[in-house]
Amino acid sequence: MSLNTTWKNRQVSESSGRYASLRHHAAESLEASVEGVHALLVAILNDAMMCLAGKTGSGAERNILAGKARAWIARRDRRWPFSFENVCIQLDLDPAAVRARLLGTPAPAKRRKRTKR
Repeated sequence: MSLNTTWKNRQVSESSGRYASLRHHAAESLEASVEGVHALLVAILNDAMMCLAGKTGSGAERNILAGKARAWIARRDRRWPFSFENVCIQLDLDPAAVRARLLGTPAPAKRRKRTKR
């Protein structure tokens, strides 16, 4: 084996080790990022529930915050990443069921799939 071939094999081996290390670090970062995003979504939903219950703000501000929370929850818009619909979907919650529970309205009946006869 020539000196040049030995050097190339060593370089590839070191590169593979660095790549594996980078891949492991990226996987850990992604996992921490997903956990962070999940915590953020939970905090957003929790804040809306606290506002809706009148447990956030002072005096007249409570009514304003409750109204804004109610409007956010009632809106069925999925265009905004932090819409109520998207927050629930990302948390594996049924937006219609959570909305009904929070706003005290009946949950819409789930549609049954029609089967061909």
